[in-house]
Amino acid sequence: MLDAFIEGFFLLFRIDTYFYICIGLALGMFVGAMPGLTTTLTMAILLPVSFKLEPMLGIPFLIGIYKGASTVAAFRPSWWAFREPVHPSPLRSTAPL
Repeated sequence: MLDAFIEGFFLLFRIDTYFYICIGLALGMFVGAMPGLTTTLTMAILLPVSFKLEPMLGIPFLIGIYKGASTVAAFRPSWWAFREPVHPSPLRSTAPL
């Protein structure tokens, strides 16, 4: 059990771990900034990308996606000035009949 903890600690110092976190942040911020897409939907859209990665690199990639989309979600009220719905639920009430 201590060996797994030490191995996980050394995973923090690998450069490719930080590379995939940064890529995940960028993709999460890009997709999360689109009106109508939530953080959960961003994770669902980009989840298949992590299937091709090594498991110890796929998890930091997904964490980066989640944090990027969550960060952009904090700035979504600024979209309200453009009168565009930013969450899928109000789309039904704003669509013309």
